[in-house]
Amino acid sequence: MVEPIFDHERLDVYRLAIEYVTSSYRIAKSLSGHERHARDQWLRAAQSKPSISLLSPPADGTYARRA
Repeated sequence: MVEPIFDHERLDVYRLAIEYVTSSYRIAKSLSGHERHARDQWLRAAQSKPSISLLSPPADGTYARRA
């Protein structure tokens, strides 16, 4: 794994979100035909997860329960 450059890259929740994106792309390769619309939406949602995990802090201010 590449050494983190930015502080947010050290967060467990961010790393897990990136792993989810990677696994989503691996699985999505097998989807085609009538499944392509669901596949495309799934990949868009997966890509947004790392950003959401960084931009929306939990209401109680703790990150430990979220990860």
